[in-house]
Amino acid sequence: MKILSNIKILTRIIPLFVILSGCRNSYHHTYEINDVSKEQAFRVYIYKEHDSSYYFSKISGDLDGEATISRAYSCSYSKFKNCNFAIGSIQFTHQLKKGKVMIGDSTDFYGGDLILRYKPITAKKGSLKIQIQIPSFALF
Repeated sequence: MKILSNIKILTRIIPLFVILSGCRNSYHHTYEINDVSKEQAFRVYIYKEHDSSYYFSKISGDLDGEATISRAYSCSYSKFKNCNFAIGSIQFTHQLKKGKVMIGDSTDFYGGDLILRYKPITAKKGSLKIQIQIPSFALF
């Protein structure tokens, strides 16, 4: 009976250990754009040994005009041809419309430089918040 009792305890502890250790070293950061009339860029560097394979961002706020947010990889990391060293290799661009903004962006990500670039088109007033999450799935 004692062995069965120990097995029951282990079957409850091991999943908890996996859950708690599975997100160690996760990267979470929030960038705020308070002056939406100016172009801004944010660079996130994650070590390639980070064991991540996923990137997610949530972009929220208000704009009085239009703008764009682009996600790019730096040319040193990117394996794409014709990479522009000034802006990186653009992977995706979101068109932000006037009014409330609430969008998400996700992709595979295996470390290196990730560049988020905000560019106003007609936006002059408002604010945006960019929340980034890059989880690590390493168990040990």
